[in-house]
Amino acid sequence: MRVVLNESTKTIHKPARSNGQSTACGALRHVSPARIRETTRTGPDAATDDDTYCGRCFDAVSGY
Repeated sequence: MRVVLNESTKTIHKPARSNGQSTACGALRHVSPARIRETTRTGPDAATDDDTYCGRCFDAVSGY
């Protein structure tokens, strides 16, 4: 799946569909585009994944 990585906090977000924001939750609207990178991940899996996923973007996890 396509995801947006905040390289400052190492938090993974879902990309926005087409609302003018970089993420679905809008949490990165104040972050410089130089610190945001689009990449791919298989998805949040608490048993095997050390990444931090946004709780607003992903139902199965907690976070800001």
